[in-house]
Amino acid sequence: RFLVQLKYDGTGYHGWMKQRTNEGKYLRTVEGTLEERLRPVLGQMIKFFPSGRTDAGVSALGQVAIFSSMLSPSCFTNLTKEQRKCLPEKSVKFEIGKELVDL
Repeated sequence: RFLVQLKYDGTGYHGWMKQRTNEGKYLRTVEGTLEERLRPVLGQMIKFFPSGRTDAGVSALGQVAIFSSMLSPSCFTNLTKEQRKCLPEKSVKFEIGKELVDL
């Protein structure tokens, strides 16, 4: 598991958690955007487990979340410039920390 710290401007987002409209389309959320943008970079689907959620339009200065990945920690520290461009544009700070161990 990997720890992620996020700092983002929530303007234009419908909060953290993925949400669908009555028509079945997804609203633009922080979680949905991160998962969508990281899928091609990491080559796998991921699911975030945040420390909390934000409401629509709310920004975060140090939100923390974890996700699991089959990749080694070095893969995240060596993201190329091209891969970093895929990260959400409103994500001012996106840090992937050390691998967490199961206790």
